Amino acid sequence: MYAKRTHRNKSDSWRKAKYWGNLNLDRPFERWVFGNKQTGAYILKFAWFKIERHIQVTR
Repeated sequence: MYAKRTHRNKSDSWRKAKYWGNLNLDRPFERWVFGNKQTGAYILKFAWFKIERHIQVTR
């Protein structure tokens, strides 16, 4: 993982406090979002997107 690789000498709790939290303000109960707390940028989760089914084209 990026945080563990870049901060090898820091503890897990320090990495959790720095990178994980409620960064997506549209989803107030999502506490495990990875991102930068200073800039507010975060990585989107696949679970936030609805699955779009496609219809098979027949000949």
